[in-house]
Amino acid sequence: MNDAKDRAVGISILDGKPVRMGSISTLVNAGSSRYDAVQLSVHKRLQDGLAFRIAYTYSDSSGNYGNAGPFGAPNTAYFQTRSESGYNFDTGEIIGEPLKLNLNDPLSAGQPVGWQRTHNFVIASAWHVPHTRLSVSSIYRYMSGDRFTVLTTDLLDNGNRAPGGPIFGAQNPDFRRLDLSLRYAIPISRRSAGVTLIGEVFNLTNRTNFVNAGGMVAGTSGFLVPTATFSPREFQLGARLGF
Repeated sequence: MNDAKDRAVGISILDGKPVRMGSISTLVNAGSSRYDAVQLSVHKRLQDGLAFRIAYTYSDSSGNYGNAGPFGAPNTAYFQTRSESGYNFDTGEIIGEPLKLNLNDPLSAGQPVGWQRTHNFVIASAWHVPHTRLSVSSIYRYMSGDRFTVLTTDLLDNGNRAPGGPIFGAQNPDFRRLDLSLRYAIPISRRSAGVTLIGEVFNLTNRTNFVNAGGMVAGTSGFLVPTATFSPREFQLGARLGF
């Protein structure tokens, strides 16, 4: 074995630069992104039996996602094209074409990240009903849907589905839910011992919140047909003994 072959064993090329074999799945994650958010909140401390907090977050993002798979997997390239890169052990030369990531493809330019939710609005409150032992608390949340990519039935040469539009260019359904909790305190001694009766309702309005928009492959039977939801209305009763 000559010196040239010894020096270059295990070497390939990525975007025209020599890299060690086995590193391509990591270095293929060569995209970039920018995420910006602003949050506004109003908080009222407990006074006269009432406290609440209102918070709103607006977010935006953009980037280049030629490296992201259907669920944002960092090692799955949408646009990676096959290369015969390798090492010629007979001549001691690197051969083939560089791995093509196509990160400048217009489908992947300037798109939001997959987990972006543009709007996130939350109201949390607690109220001790005057002249009673009853307290009421609630939390309401609204979130706009996160992002996904519409795919076609075509397969790329790396085995991935081809995108049928901008990367993360579609949005899943929004999410809305109101939870309510009631607590009633019953003292049983003068030494702070007592029983608290608890009643809770989750998803009070029984709104149907879909997990996602359904299948993302255009032209298939399940395309954009939701099949899973978050929990419907639920009740919970309990008691707590304190002493």
